Amino acid sequence: MRLGSFIAGGIAGAAAALYVARKRPGLAAAAGVAAGQLWSGVVRKSMAGALRQGMGTIGRSAKPVAPEPAVSERRAEPAAAHAGDAQAWAQIAALVSSDPAVKKETDKLLAEAGASMPH
Repeated sequence: MRLGSFIAGGIAGAAAALYVARKRPGLAAAAGVAAGQLWSGVVRKSMAGALRQGMGTIGRSAKPVAPEPAVSERRAEPAAAHAGDAQAWAQIAALVSSDPAVKKETDKLLAEAGASMPH
């Protein structure tokens, strides 16, 4: 794509957005909300992927990873299946505790999440 085409498309898109915002403000607001929700979903998925990838790297460097139990073993021993979850949360807590800036931001996010949850 040529730079001139890209700029012309950007100007045309901005003009169309301005037209819609003036003629139908409700439609423009709804489009803004939809775009925000879409962007939040993309960010959430990328953060989750980065955390999964990072936790896998940390777990491998800390100690060898045990093989995943078979499906029948998971059903037979639900406490054993949850032990891995507890270990993962313990690693997350250790990572958060190791950096004061991360801990402060995490506490802020948890407080916001707790305030927004229905009682």
